[in-house]
Amino acid sequence: MENSFENLLVWQRSMRLAEKIYVLSHANTFDRDWDLRSQMRRAATSVPFNIAEGFEKGTLPDAIKFYYIAKGSAGELRTQCLLAGRIRYLSEDEVKLLSTEATDISRMIMGLIRAYQEREKSKGPSSRS
Repeated sequence: MENSFENLLVWQRSMRLAEKIYVLSHANTFDRDWDLRSQMRRAATSVPFNIAEGFEKGTLPDAIKFYYIAKGSAGELRTQCLLAGRIRYLSEDEVKLLSTEATDISRMIMGLIRAYQEREKSKGPSSRS
């Protein structure tokens, strides 16, 4: 396992996705829709935030819990991107790019969850060390 959440590829990719969301949601199309922009930004940042928090919690059950929250936020963000595309705040290409990235990150988080669950089964629920 990694020794720092910053070294996790899934954390790195989710940070880049959050950056993309901030840049794209700064565009004029979002100017009058503060609610959707805010929701998208919160969902986007929730992914790396919860990966980091889960990693730092110190117990496998806590880590897994926060990774599931991150996975849920990736799904929420994907839905928000689809809506932003339908109402023409984002282009079709932007929606495809963002949705694909969020889906890939969600799969990576599931892989991380499975790895931690396997580790929990083999070592018991005591700690991650």
